[in-house]
Amino acid sequence: LARLNRDKYGQLSAVQNMAKFARNSIHDSPELGLNVVRTMIDLAATVSGSESEKLLRQVTREIEGLTRGDFVEPALANKMLVIQARIESLKNNKRDAEKLLKENLQADATMNLEDNLDLMKAYHELGMKEDCLAILDTLRAQLAGDTLASQVVDEYLKREEIERREIKFTTKELKEMAAVNYRENRIIPAYNNLFQAMTLSPHDKSIALSLLKVLVQINKNEPLSGSQHEVAVNAANLLGKTSLPANQQQKRDEYLSALSLNEAAVHATPE
Repeated sequence: LARLNRDKYGQLSAVQNMAKFARNSIHDSPELGLNVVRTMIDLAATVSGSESEKLLRQVTREIEGLTRGDFVEPALANKMLVIQARIESLKNNKRDAEKLLKENLQADATMNLEDNLDLMKAYHELGMKEDCLAILDTLRAQLAGDTLASQVVDEYLKREEIERREIKFTTKELKEMAAVNYRENRIIPAYNNLFQAMTLSPHDKSIALSLLKVLVQINKNEPLSGSQHEVAVNAANLLGKTSLPANQQQKRDEYLSALSLNEAAVHATPE
């Protein structure tokens, strides 16, 4: 459910708890450790700077634990290859990452649903759109039954397909592109970058704050459109749900004032 709601912090907490409580029991499995690593990479792909670097260091430690020993099973090796490609991609070594997948991925290896989800993300992060969408078809074929888990994953895949078709970049890349566009006074492209980033990471408060900042600049030249006003309200709502550091709270209030969005307007429920 955390995955479906794009709550990457909640998802990481969930998979870490699953791995922790299964340890040394009959439920223990390398798959649980793999899911922790994969979720850390998912989160690292949405954040920037020191937080991303910290997560990648944690990923390295987790991988060392998973691959400790003289022999790594071929099935696990294939999964680790995808993880390594995603790490290289996050480090902007995309050429090396693509080479890893093209030259070393065992296409005939058994891949479960989580394995294919990770491979889909790897392809998307490398801009390999056709490969990414092909994996979506494989994933659908792996879904069986009408259990709650299947329904949740199916709904998740529907969203993924729309987003993978329409959005070519990761959240982190979109945030970086927005920053460059904003510095170069390309306000509308910056807004479009942030809008897509928010679609991928709807709980990211830093994106919400940046969206308000950009919308203030747009509003200086022309009134916000209906959709832009809705984005502003949604961003303000997100920022109002949790406490913010004093400097961010001050910025939020300044942006809301500049956009003539008071508390009543932000929290009003449409008729």
